[in-house]
Amino acid sequence: MKIPKLVSFLGLIAAVKLNVAAHSVQTSAWDSETRLENIIIHTPSHRVDAHSHFELSFSLPGQGALKLSFEPNHDILTQGSRVRYLGADGVVRRTEAVNKAQHKVFKGLVSTQRIGAGATWNHVGWARIYIHPDGDDPLFEGIFSVVGQQYQVTIISGPGNTREPQMVVHYHSAYHTWDQLAPRSPQSSGNPFITDEDLPCPSTRRVALVGIATDCSYSASFTSSDELRRNIINMVNTASEVNERTFNISLALHDLTISDRDCPSTPSSSTSWNADCSAGDLNWRLSRFTS
Repeated sequence: MKIPKLVSFLGLIAAVKLNVAAHSVQTSAWDSETRLENIIIHTPSHRVDAHSHFELSFSLPGQGALKLSFEPNHDILTQGSRVRYLGADGVVRRTEAVNKAQHKVFKGLVSTQRIGAGATWNHVGWARIYIHPDGDDPLFEGIFSVVGQQYQVTIISGPGNTREPQMVVHYHSAYHTWDQLAPRSPQSSGNPFITDEDLPCPSTRRVALVGIATDCSYSASFTSSDELRRNIINMVNTASEVNERTFNISLALHDLTISDRDCPSTPSSSTSWNADCSAGDLNWRLSRFTS
């Protein structure tokens, strides 16, 4: 079935906050940390590709064993998805098409097993992940939930001289979640993804094409443009879950503009938002991005 697409919107990703056009999405800080144990990709080779359907399991302290059932998120990247690389002078240096096959982006459900004879697996949450290396020692990033509690998985450099990457899990000890967003009704407002706020939730799944730009400070926080690109794709994949569940609208990253990591001494008039963090606060940056 062909999925109708909505009008595109533009967003700015800055080192200060996560910003979407004139709408800012602010989440409270993750204040607690834990680790995943016994991570297994349940395929014959423990490997997956961008089109795989598979199960992944691990143990979480305090939760026991969890099983995650995944399928590809085919909506997250379109055939026309592209990345533009912006110079400090505001001029696009080059443009690249995004190869969907290179990005292992998945969505799925989380289940836990009851204790006792004949124990069955019960659905307790959702998950969105981006897999980096797979195999016997997989690494992934994303977010999953267990009975409303959300866990954010990130990849960091490990200790020692080798700085081997490892996963760390953050969560809210106060049990705050993104689920506080109420289901949309025809009377509700404030959805940044729909231009006509008098419309109710669509009865069929729709896709909103997303255009995102990073400023120089945000770009500088990554070691490579590939790492930054994966970060943005993972971010959109996670944000799409909330939007799908609340508004029946998926997000698709159609256009990504990556600014050079070196901030200009004087921003270009066409990209006045692309300045060092010290140049202005969140509202200052957003007003220039949308003007």
